[in-house]
Amino acid sequence: MSLERFQKLEDYPEDPIFSVYRKFEEDERKEKVNLGIGVITNEEGELYAFKCFENLLLNKNNSYLPISGDNDLKKHFAKVFLPFVPAGQVVSVQTVGGTYANYLSAKLLKKLGFGKIYFPKPTWSNHLSLFKEGGLAVEQLEYYDDDVKKISENFLLEVKNLPENSILALDVCGHNPTGVDLNSAELEEVIKIGKEKKLVYFLDAAYVGLVGESIEDDMTMVKKIYESGNPILLSFSFSKNMSLYGHRLGILSVMNFGGAGERIKSNLDYLVRSSISSASRFASDFVCQVLSDEKILNLWQEELLRIRNYLLKMRKEFSQKLQAQGIDWGREVQNQNGLFSLLPELKTEELQKNFGIYIPPNGRVNVSGLKESNLDVVVKAIVESSL
Repeated sequence: MSLERFQKLEDYPEDPIFSVYRKFEEDERKEKVNLGIGVITNEEGELYAFKCFENLLLNKNNSYLPISGDNDLKKHFAKVFLPFVPAGQVVSVQTVGGTYANYLSAKLLKKLGFGKIYFPKPTWSNHLSLFKEGGLAVEQLEYYDDDVKKISENFLLEVKNLPENSILALDVCGHNPTGVDLNSAELEEVIKIGKEKKLVYFLDAAYVGLVGESIEDDMTMVKKIYESGNPILLSFSFSKNMSLYGHRLGILSVMNFGGAGERIKSNLDYLVRSSISSASRFASDFVCQVLSDEKILNLWQEELLRIRNYLLKMRKEFSQKLQAQGIDWGREVQNQNGLFSLLPELKTEELQKNFGIYIPPNGRVNVSGLKESNLDVVVKAIVESSL
């Protein structure tokens, strides 16, 4: 019978990040701490609300956007985030968060005839699923050394051994889950290899504005790879840097495509139309207002810098308190950047069960969840769980 087909469906495990979030929400303990899902929170543990956005008023407009998204949004995005790309040399579409930009990238790369993509190991867990479902085989390169909590000495060698015309995936800044980015010399070596190997780059930009001292700093990788001339697919998310998580706004931009801009646009329009038809309007109207108003834009960047400095402050205090308790692996936490640190030494199940501290099984800690009010509690729990 046809009903038997339903019984043959593969049973997938629950997503590790959202599983931890669900369990945190169900926990009735008052002293619980959420260090799991990647959101920025205030001192009370609630989603951070940008003060510079408090008085923004949007005109009510419920009409459909074009298939490729809000043209004003794409124009302002290019001006603020891609000022190094001449007009007409980038094709962009508005997406449902950075996640859909990832998936669209996979589908476009498949249409271009690629069959495989190479991601760092580790990487954001959803990267692997998105690109597999998009039709590509996924392999991983040794990126991170757990022992020293730095870039693996083997990473550049593995990049050098890639076949010609491969697709290399990289995080633009604030690598998820490790918080460890390529330094200037390592990036230059990757770019040099990329030119020799004629690599195509998939670049994921989910944390721009939260890592370096400016947006320009955080977009350095994109700028340098663009200047190398190699093709780029850039997935950009506004979830973290504008606290627009549930509004799902992202952009996929394609650069260094030769003279194939119109064909790329038509293919992206086809993929969007045949999946979601068009993206949502509210978030694009909101971000357009921010990016087009110089005063609000400056205030937003100043606020981003304060968030970044707070993350650095909590990293330093967390690291010092761990070291004071004799936990040597805590030393490198303050040398990492962005929202996350990867601490596989943590006994996450015990921390969750006995102390109400929620961290995904791989030990990816959301540094924004650390507060002056809970830091001693978290360190004490880590120490006691490690005995």
